[in-house]
Amino acid sequence: GGLAERVAAAEEGGTVVLGKGIYDLGSETLVLDKDVSIVAEDGVPREDIVIRCLAPFDEQHTLASVTAAVSIKGVSFDYPGGNPDVGLARGREAVCLRVTEQGTLRLTDCVVVTGA
Repeated sequence: GGLAERVAAAEEGGTVVLGKGIYDLGSETLVLDKDVSIVAEDGVPREDIVIRCLAPFDEQHTLASVTAAVSIKGVSFDYPGGNPDVGLARGREAVCLRVTEQGTLRLTDCVVVTGA
């Protein structure tokens, strides 16, 4: 299954291991609402594991919503704007990683790229 399905199927406190590839969310938000770790497969560099999501133009959106204790290691995030002329600016409320008061997010050896 896709990344969202793999995260949803993970046990509380479990680990999802990502191999080389582009994990394309389309314009769906990755919901991280349980304590989970997302880690790169051993030996795979972060440039080869990309979680990609396209921000829809002119609406509130986020690539990932974190409401639990989440750890992500060795992954690249790619979150281009829905409109190349506007990107994520001008108050469109597009946020790559949204962490609520209940959530914590630990990023290790990750790269986050936003904008067109």
